[in-house]
Amino acid sequence: MFRAPEQLTEDELIFSIAQFRKPILSIEDCFFPKEGGGYKPNPMALAFLEMTQRRQIDEMERSSASKRSRRSAQRQPNRERDWQHSVYYKWYVADPPGLPMDLPSNLKEFQCTFRVPWALYRRLFDRLRVHPEFEKYGRPDATNKPGIPLAVLLLSALLYLGRHETTSSIGNALQISRSVVVQFFHHFVAFLAHQVFPEEVKMPASEEELRQVIMAQEAAGFPGCTGFCDGTKVI
Repeated sequence: MFRAPEQLTEDELIFSIAQFRKPILSIEDCFFPKEGGGYKPNPMALAFLEMTQRRQIDEMERSSASKRSRRSAQRQPNRERDWQHSVYYKWYVADPPGLPMDLPSNLKEFQCTFRVPWALYRRLFDRLRVHPEFEKYGRPDATNKPGIPLAVLLLSALLYLGRHETTSSIGNALQISRSVVVQFFHHFVAFLAHQVFPEEVKMPASEEELRQVIMAQEAAGFPGCTGFCDGTKVI
């Protein structure tokens, strides 16, 4: 282990020079010329080297522990982000919600933000909360801290689908971690694909169903259209 002279304390350097006529910085420094030629180790120099190296190692370990503690303290606010402070939680999830959802202006604001009507959001939430695969969401963690409500996680998925926000910006807006946003989104999309899509998205199965669909599209200004898929008309 090579060390520079400044790695010795002032007292160690003074002692080393007074006792051995040189700084003892490595194992090579512990060998001194002997009568008749050659070199032999000096037991006192070896003991001094071991003592100073041990002191240096202890200092390095304390410094490393201190750095880890500082990094942990710096990360702590991110881990302790509280979804209850999110404006979306206060407006739409808290009991009672901060925004009365029986007012048309608030319903319009919700739909502009999340790109789905409030009634559809509530319908999706009611399905998710009784689904066995989503029971784990909202439960307290190992420290008995309340889990992130399923309603908040559903808002995060709707923000990603409807507004194409980044997962980081969604996490900041809802005061939850990015990894939670990503994990729930994949779980939610799988639920939509395997549970909701087969029930809600289907081609007309009879002439009567086809007529009803065409009439609805004509009323919306799309005569002869049976539906849309990703903004593409299906005629």
